[in-house]
Amino acid sequence: MKVKYLLFFIILLTSFSCKKDKVEACVFATPDNPYVGQPVTVVNCSENFKQSFIDFDDGTPQVLVNNTIVKQYYFTRTYSISVESFSSDNNSTESATSNFSLEVRSPNQEDLLGEWTLYRFLGHDESFPTTNEAIFASKIIERTDLNYRTQLLRDSVAIIENLNGSFKDTTTWYFSEPGKIQLDTHSTQVVTFYNDTMIILAPYRFGFSLNYYSRNR
Repeated sequence: MKVKYLLFFIILLTSFSCKKDKVEACVFATPDNPYVGQPVTVVNCSENFKQSFIDFDDGTPQVLVNNTIVKQYYFTRTYSISVESFSSDNNSTESATSNFSLEVRSPNQEDLLGEWTLYRFLGHDESFPTTNEAIFASKIIERTDLNYRTQLLRDSVAIIENLNGSFKDTTTWYFSEPGKIQLDTHSTQVVTFYNDTMIILAPYRFGFSLNYYSRNR
């Protein structure tokens, strides 16, 4: 009888040990519904693993991530991030997925008032895009790093520092509809707005440009 109990105890311990050491894959992103361009923290919450690889579902290669990593996403669609976690002996793997969707935040006039620095200009010689994904997937034909300090007032944009005179000193502006800004005769659109970062889509030659701004504090 004692032998039976001993065998049962050994089997129970073995079963518990195997269960305890089993890889449990887990991954999630925070915040749940980030804005376009907002930093997203991808968390590897797997347990009992030696190493994990995360696929961010944005076309970039898988990355070895054993805790957290910060990413930025620019397409307004649903992403499905996945993790593949390996056991300590690499003989077993487990995978898990997590979904989240990006939202575009449309600023109002009060959000934009104040000083901004135009720090980057990207020119695209393609037809005006209709989707957020097409905007950032288009080929860049011109890139210029700038340092233009601008003041956004309620009815005009004033250039505080105009280094080479390629921009008008003042320009009238107003919201034609949420997220769309009328600059003189040109219609532009805010495609990314988060905290102190803003990207504006504007006409450029036969295509469009992306103008990158950061807020001056």
